[in-house]
Amino acid sequence: MLSLLARKADKTLPGALIGSERGLPAKDKVLPATAIYGANASGKTNFILGLAYMQRAVADSQAKWKSGAGTRIDKNTSSEKEYGFFEVLIYLDGVKYRYGFRASSFFFEEEWLYSYPLGREQMLFVRKSQRDDEVVETTLETGPKVSGEKRDHESSLRRTRENSLFLSSAAQDNQPECIAIQRWFSTKLITSIKLNVSSLDETFTSALAYNCPNFKDLLVPLLRAADPCIKDIVVQREGDQSGEDSDQFSRENVQKHKVKFVISGSNGDVEMPFEKQSRGIKRLYTISAGLITALKFGRIYVVDELETSMHPHVASQLLALFQNRSSNPKGAQLIFTTHETRLLNLHHLRRDQVWFCERSNSGESTLFSLLEFSPRKDENFEVGYLGGRYGAVPVAGIDPSWLRAINDDNLTITSETLDG
Repeated sequence: MLSLLARKADKTLPGALIGSERGLPAKDKVLPATAIYGANASGKTNFILGLAYMQRAVADSQAKWKSGAGTRIDKNTSSEKEYGFFEVLIYLDGVKYRYGFRASSFFFEEEWLYSYPLGREQMLFVRKSQRDDEVVETTLETGPKVSGEKRDHESSLRRTRENSLFLSSAAQDNQPECIAIQRWFSTKLITSIKLNVSSLDETFTSALAYNCPNFKDLLVPLLRAADPCIKDIVVQREGDQSGEDSDQFSRENVQKHKVKFVISGSNGDVEMPFEKQSRGIKRLYTISAGLITALKFGRIYVVDELETSMHPHVASQLLALFQNRSSNPKGAQLIFTTHETRLLNLHHLRRDQVWFCERSNSGESTLFSLLEFSPRKDENFEVGYLGGRYGAVPVAGIDPSWLRAINDDNLTITSETLDG
């Protein structure tokens, strides 16, 4: 399980640690960032998809999912397990909560919420469901410390479908602890990846730049870190040449914007469309909305392959924004996957901020910390990782049959086929 709790024994980058600004107990500190390394197809992206799935299930399962439509979770085709297990431990107003659920493709088999107000575990609720033929029977056990009356909890349970979460139903009925957990998922957690979509798009950044005039004051300097020639950006809604459309921002209309970059050059300023920008600039523009809103409001930004198409210095500057209290006064957190090994040193990441993801021959992925290898402070983590000391690197080479095939004159691909 990935943990962002700081290890007390690690004294590096002390200014990066988050404590009282997030309402944590005095003895506890959390990390502002954590990096996940691993080979391609090791399961790093699936970890982020898992968080995105939890977010959607908590937000939408009761309000939007239809009865009998399933839990929108796919069976793991590379594993014998036919369910997904999801759990988070979070701090809210100084109290630790543990919430999770187990989901099959058809219904939620189990769901639980515990709190630790004085360090001791106390159950708030445990919901269990069992399928008999086509009928799902659900039971609920509540603890003595959960807010509200038993009859209200039973009423929420009756409204909870087999493919919806009790937490979501109870939150709709104003149950305080459930409201708090649901609000964390909906307002504190920003996931940069869409379910069933393999890549990001720039629409969230464009919508904020269009509807929030001051947002560009934060966006443009961030872009200039990658390209100092960027002077400004112009965002227009398609069909609106005046740029004065004042319609309220909504996620339904965020794809109706055109973006132009104002570039300063020797012959004056020129406007270049978003499509003509480099991949690195497009990538930075795309993730900027998540980065800025997380830092501005103390949220948690989860991003897949932070450094994609960007120079390592730019990636390190983005990471540094979260590691510095002057740029991160609200205690925002960054969780990111990466292949950028040049971040693997104590100038950028503490030892307890580095995690690895590795997939076994059975198809299951495991997360484990760099601390499991008891690395020394003076150890070169980048060399150790690339040398295979910590695992989580590709082990298979090019099959010898490929070398034979590339030199085979009878290969069906011929120069005549390529030329015409």
